[in-house]
Amino acid sequence: MATCATCGHDNPDGSWSCASCGQPMSSGTGGGGGGYEASEPVRDHDYYQAPTIYGTSAPTIPPLASSRKSGDGPSLLKVVLVGGLLAVLAIVAVWFFFLRGDSGAAFVGSWTGADDALGTVRIEQSGGDMHIFFVEAKGGETVGPYKGKVKGGKLETKLEYAGDDVAQQTAADMYKGVMGAVVDDFKVVFSISGNSLMMSMEGDLKNKLNPPADWSKPVELKKVD
Repeated sequence: MATCATCGHDNPDGSWSCASCGQPMSSGTGGGGGGYEASEPVRDHDYYQAPTIYGTSAPTIPPLASSRKSGDGPSLLKVVLVGGLLAVLAIVAVWFFFLRGDSGAAFVGSWTGADDALGTVRIEQSGGDMHIFFVEAKGGETVGPYKGKVKGGKLETKLEYAGDDVAQQTAADMYKGVMGAVVDDFKVVFSISGNSLMMSMEGDLKNKLNPPADWSKPVELKKVD
């Protein structure tokens, strides 16, 4: 038996470290060491790349190897799928903002009805702003512009005056006040149907039991320029 010089624990002859405290066994004296000098086994550096438990000759955690190679990149299939998805999104965007009519371009122009008494509706676009004018059939007096907004393929206006004429501003406020007494969220709505512009009044009638006759019936207008 060989006695550890550090803690005094008896270890079998030939031990190169103490089983109790882990310290190396020196050449030695004490308890039957008998001049034995322990030496650590030679280790292969390429193999022992993981942590070890002191006093053993095998790694406790095997070396980890990355499964990804340095030359790996996105597969051709992924590239094709991503490219196809982007193309679909582009087509949807074009339809949504232009073909569907949300750009407002389809409404621009002068529109008149079959009834001469109706007059003409003129719609203009400046940048992203839509302006609506109403031209009387007799005398050709023009009222407007009123602010318009394209929403869901339709052009809506709540007859908000966008000009600087005080008389027109007063008239617009009076008209909205009258309609507001009958209809909540009153607005004039334009929609494209073939080559025609359909104009209707929409809102939530306050008196649903006795609604005005044909108040929301669409009026068809034809483009004149």
